[in-house]
Amino acid sequence: MNKQYEIKYKYAKNCSKEIVFIEDLEDAKKVRSEKFTCISCENELLPRLGKIRQKHFAHRHRHECSKETYLHRLAKETFCQEYSYCLEHRIPFFIELSVEEYCERFLSRFGSRCDVGRNTRAFDLTKRYKEVVLESRDGDFIPDVLLLNHDHTKKLYVEIAVTHKATKKKKESQQIIEIKIRNESDIHVIKARYVKESSNIKFYNINPTPVLGRCLGTASCPNRAYVFRVYDNGKTLFFPETYPRAYEIEATDKERFVYCEVISYPYEDHYRICRDKLIEIRSKGFYIKSCYLCRYHAENRSKDRKENPIFCKFLKRGLDSNYATECEYFKLDIN
Repeated sequence: MNKQYEIKYKYAKNCSKEIVFIEDLEDAKKVRSEKFTCISCENELLPRLGKIRQKHFAHRHRHECSKETYLHRLAKETFCQEYSYCLEHRIPFFIELSVEEYCERFLSRFGSRCDVGRNTRAFDLTKRYKEVVLESRDGDFIPDVLLLNHDHTKKLYVEIAVTHKATKKKKESQQIIEIKIRNESDIHVIKARYVKESSNIKFYNINPTPVLGRCLGTASCPNRAYVFRVYDNGKTLFFPETYPRAYEIEATDKERFVYCEVISYPYEDHYRICRDKLIEIRSKGFYIKSCYLCRYHAENRSKDRKENPIFCKFLKRGLDSNYATECEYFKLDIN
């Protein structure tokens, strides 16, 4: 027998035109008497339910049957069948997406929300898309499966790639889930009603709106606010702190300093802002002894400027600004 007719399929359509899986069928008289048809060539199939050989469907008669067509139709019709079942029975059909999250805990204090980062979240497609259509024309395209919201203003294409992927033009035009199907076992991702990006599943133009997340704590907060602190010995500290830590310093630790202020400035302005802020605070009568205010200071432009922002023209080297508290050569720049 030509091998082409020896194809053993795991799926077929029953008399109700529903796709059934051979492993779900029992060796019973009712099953053996039911008529099954091939998803690809639409000819009759016989269920082989023996306990010795692996269960499968076999063609009753010899027919030209394409495995590529079989897999393509199996995948798209299974998707429609599973999604329709979810809509009818109010069961979720999930898509897992990487979503930007933000936190607004310190928005009122610092004037900006925190970008928490990206996290994976599962969204129920049935909450948005209330209709599923098989191979229906949509403008210039005929998607394998088309999902629509209640007034057809939102669309999502589901494309099945067996040997041919969706065209570049189609990928650029719509939100698309492309599912690669190589064999029958790949159908499980559809039957699981949970799709996420993988080597077999790709998403195109699906960019979820950022969602409100939760503050992950002091150490992991991505946003920074500069906290300007002056100690009673004249030492100063101008350092970026996470929003939670800056809030804590301002609210509970303020009594430890003779002056404390939270400043939301970008790091690029660090040298100028620090110098100007020190001049401003000293003009208010606070005692400050900092290299920024020394007549011998200059901006350090060498590689170590992040750790040592000051270049001392007297000592000829880079320094931390608080070196002035112990420097015998410190002289206040009256200008």
